[in-house]
Amino acid sequence: MKKTLLFIFAVVMVTGSFAQKKDKERRLSPQKYSFSANVGGSAAGGLIRIGVSSLVDKYVKLGVVSTFSTPALQANFEYKITPKISLGAAYSYQSFSAEYTGWVYKEGIIFDMGIKLKRANYAARVFYHYGNFKKADIYSGVRLGYTIWSLTANVHTPNINASEVVPGVNQYLGYINFTLLPGVDYETPKVSFGIFAPQLVLFGYRYYFNDYIGLNAELTFGAPHFISAGLVVRF
Repeated sequence: MKKTLLFIFAVVMVTGSFAQKKDKERRLSPQKYSFSANVGGSAAGGLIRIGVSSLVDKYVKLGVVSTFSTPALQANFEYKITPKISLGAAYSYQSFSAEYTGWVYKEGIIFDMGIKLKRANYAARVFYHYGNFKKADIYSGVRLGYTIWSLTANVHTPNINASEVVPGVNQYLGYINFTLLPGVDYETPKVSFGIFAPQLVLFGYRYYFNDYIGLNAELTFGAPHFISAGLVVRF
């Protein structure tokens, strides 16, 4: 997925460089509004996989572990208050999951567990636009966001006490007023928390095929993604 995003990003850069030379003397299109839908790559998925692997190495003797994460899906709206300055709102969503099947923690103790982690980011964005071209738009700026994380888990414990499987599990479940019993399937209540998530947009580029539709790519520092690419429409 990351290689695909890097390829799309490179295509946008190369295509846009030709457009910038060709339209060097042209003014920007008068459209002030734009909407973009992007797919982004983040470091969170890799960090979660590392965490899962560390847990397996520490506690598990036998079993199958699988992890999955979606790309960071982006929706952005923007309004140019001047030819150089724009304000906007943005939304991002990403989910992660891990499935633990047939884990053997101790001799004769087997359990299955699934974990789902989701994050939704709501943000305001401010950009400075460098270019003054009809088909090319170069910009940098900041994104000030708030991320809401949510976690749920389901556990199957066949005739054992969950505290014997993963040390500390009952302490966590006690925090959310929930207790596991042996031999029963459970889904824990959702646990949510929010954090401030600033992001620096180091370099953004848009190339428009016509007055309305184009490609968009961004290179950033900070959550919820470090690179993204997609379609943009202005009107």
